[in-house]
Amino acid sequence: MKLIITILILAAFLQTTILPINLVLLIIVLRSFLIGEVENLYLAFGFGLLISHLNATPLGIESLIYLILVILARSISRLPISSNILIVFPLILVSVIFDTLINSFLLRQSFQLTQIMWTTVLAIPIYLVLRFWEERFVVSPQLKLKI
Repeated sequence: MKLIITILILAAFLQTTILPINLVLLIIVLRSFLIGEVENLYLAFGFGLLISHLNATPLGIESLIYLILVILARSISRLPISSNILIVFPLILVSVIFDTLINSFLLRQSFQLTQIMWTTVLAIPIYLVLRFWEERFVVSPQLKLKI
């Protein structure tokens, strides 16, 4: 959990300074699609506040958007179709479009189609890295070691 928090902090600073891609949203939604834990809701709320603070936007808007999208990703991950890797494309596309539309209406930001396309393209590599990390290096609570 410490590593994912560190990665999200770095992604938040990269997202608000250099890259126009919503990396925090991408990582949180994909992690909640992979692992349906309550901690994803805490991450979504906390990093939504951090992104709002770093972008100098009203606090809470990004947190609410992230929370809604994490709940959506958890719901989709319980469907039988979620075993297909290609379900990640529509999930991220809907998530990024929803985030961009809410920001364009409430915060009067511009609707950028290139940002949506780049975020959707980056979804598969980030999904594969997160899946590899969670399967190989994170011990699940169901695993019992015998001594």
